[in-house]
Amino acid sequence: MRNCFVLTLFLLNHLYAADPLAIPNNKTIQLDRIQNLEQRLSSLNQKIVTQRAELELLKKTVTGDFDTDARLIVKAITEVGNKFSFQEARYYMDDHEIAFVTKEDPLKPIIFDGFVKEGKHVIKVEKKYSQNSLIFTYLNEKKYPVMGEIDVELKPGHTTYVDVISFATNQEKKPLDLKYDTRLVPHTQNGRSVLPVSDMPHLLPGSPSTDTSLVIYAGKELDPGYQLASHELVLDGKHLKNAAVGTEGKLGLVLFEGAAAPGNHDLKATLRFEGAGRPALTAKFKTKLATQPGFKTSIVLTNNKKVQVDQEAL
Repeated sequence: MRNCFVLTLFLLNHLYAADPLAIPNNKTIQLDRIQNLEQRLSSLNQKIVTQRAELELLKKTVTGDFDTDARLIVKAITEVGNKFSFQEARYYMDDHEIAFVTKEDPLKPIIFDGFVKEGKHVIKVEKKYSQNSLIFTYLNEKKYPVMGEIDVELKPGHTTYVDVISFATNQEKKPLDLKYDTRLVPHTQNGRSVLPVSDMPHLLPGSPSTDTSLVIYAGKELDPGYQLASHELVLDGKHLKNAAVGTEGKLGLVLFEGAAAPGNHDLKATLRFEGAGRPALTAKFKTKLATQPGFKTSIVLTNNKKVQVDQEAL
């Protein structure tokens, strides 16, 4: 009797079990389609997120992760002649100093090269000259300030060249003045770049020259007859690590060589000299300088507490 009851339950379960070959109803089909669509949508969303991340990475690789591709190049060109001697110059953009120069080199006229936010900007220039008289040397003490400004507009996909030209006017009241030459050059022309890679290696992503280099020298003509006994360098209130004693460079004795953050800096230097049978001498220097990525800034401490600043692309 018990076996018959078990057999009966087995037959009932078999009869009422879902038939795997049975045709599903419309509701089942709709639910199945919705589930498949949700899975595909989730997969597509994941692909979109991944592709956006890849696109952003590719964009940063191509553009160097700059906020803009509007490039500005400022050059210092002199037509002053030998009657006047250059002392120093400061360049500002929208009231922010972008370069401080104490030596102009006709072979290296670029004093600023970088990407700047597109739109209108004001570039101001302040330069100082003195007379260069070999006979009446007392006249060389008089300084001749030269100031000017120019409005420029930077456009995406273009490089704006600004040549700041100093020239002699032959006027007694204003013997020196400034004029400007601007050019706007598109980055691409007929699908090819008109700016060769060699023209801006320091702006390429992944280039080691995106760093900023700073070298401080004691000039070769600084206090002849004495030897440098010790020195202290303070940049923006922080002591710099001194270079190895006796390290020679092309511009003199190397006091410091290393990286420096881009921007404006205040440098203070104290040099102590000793000579045989002579009293010790201490020379103190104080100057401002501006460093920018991809450039080597060289500081030369010279006689009469003068400081020479030079920049060259890495």
